[in-house]
Amino acid sequence: MTGEKGKGGMAIPDPSELKPAASGRAADSLGQGWKVKPFLRVNAGQTVTLMDVEGPGTIQHIWMVEGLSRANIIRFYWDDETTPSVEVPAPDFFAVGHEKFARVNSEVIVVNPHNAHNC
Repeated sequence: MTGEKGKGGMAIPDPSELKPAASGRAADSLGQGWKVKPFLRVNAGQTVTLMDVEGPGTIQHIWMVEGLSRANIIRFYWDDETTPSVEVPAPDFFAVGHEKFARVNSEVIVVNPHNAHNC
């Protein structure tokens, strides 16, 4: 999460941690070096930081699923800003207006059936 080079597969499985979904911890038995946390579940009222790095950085893929509503807000900050440069309801960010599913297939946004939003 800090963007350190080569640290993507460094999480150590914790069998005592709650398993949020059937496939959410499938790699636990594979040990360190695999995607131990392939996704984050964000609960109501919770804020999650996806990336926090010093200096330049790039998020190469955002994939969100399951019941996005306009209450889910995406915010991007950079250069020590106190207010976000981008602040948008998640469905709008993925070109899904009025929370109604519609296929989108563009160079930067793809929305597929079953509520898979990719950027």
